[in-house]
Amino acid sequence: MVKKAKKSRMYKKVLLADAGKIPLDDGVVDLVFSNSVLEHIKEIDKVLSEINRVLKPGGRLVFTVPSNKLGEYLGWGRLYAFIFNKKYNHYHLYDLPRWKKILGGHGLKIVKSKSYLSKEDVRHWHKLLWQQKLGLKSKNFTGYEPVRLGAGLAVVARKKIV
Repeated sequence: MVKKAKKSRMYKKVLLADAGKIPLDDGVVDLVFSNSVLEHIKEIDKVLSEINRVLKPGGRLVFTVPSNKLGEYLGWGRLYAFIFNKKYNHYHLYDLPRWKKILGGHGLKIVKSKSYLSKEDVRHWHKLLWQQKLGLKSKNFTGYEPVRLGAGLAVVARKKIV
């Protein structure tokens, strides 16, 4: 994917690096984007500190993560949810207030958020996952609707201007 991104010439700079040691100077990035990655990083504090370090004042972190509702919405009980989340290395499944506190501790403030993935969406997605693992064909999924309290969170946070 890195080679493909470089070849596309859509980006000023493309690099592959450890998110806990980003090889960039302080305050040089306008935007950090993470699509369903932060929940898999054990040392989240180290990564969020690095994101804060490379962001310009007022710069944004935009990310999506599953929420603390994911296991419950799978619908197969706590033990299955525990095994599922362990298998997929989900270390950080939090609600919005917890993310707000964690991000605040790293100089980031949530300015916008949306909840998505209803219980029905998660169960449909989970069914598709199992069908794929079993080699069965399935219908395409048409999309997700925003919900009040979902198993996914989309968040925009800004680096505080000192």
